[in-house]
Amino acid sequence: MTQVPLTVWNQIAHEQPLLSQWALTMFNQPTPEALSQALAKESDWLTSQGHSARVISAYQQILPLLVEHHALTQFITSSEAYSLRTALPEVTTVAEALRLATQEFSLTDSESSELSQLLRKAVHLLVQKS
Repeated sequence: MTQVPLTVWNQIAHEQPLLSQWALTMFNQPTPEALSQALAKESDWLTSQGHSARVISAYQQILPLLVEHHALTQFITSSEAYSLRTALPEVTTVAEALRLATQEFSLTDSESSELSQLLRKAVHLLVQKS
């Protein structure tokens, strides 16, 4: 979630419908410190579930790109902020998310598998709520 300033996430939350409770919570944090605390709380929980720090960092960076790709694309298009596409690439599948995360975080095969499970679970929960 460090790809863009919090003000951009806030704008996306106010201007676009978000699909996930995760994004509603994270995108609407009032300050960078509050966002850091929310991410740290999630990180602590994921650590307690046995996930590594690198996988957690990748998850928190990639998850919004995957689950909110429609909202991100709509925001970029409607605001004509095309320069954001570099920081917020369109990621529509778990496979694309894994390729991006593996490149950005130099994940091992084991870490990629771990991240895949986390992302698939998040997408599955999202589909169940639809």
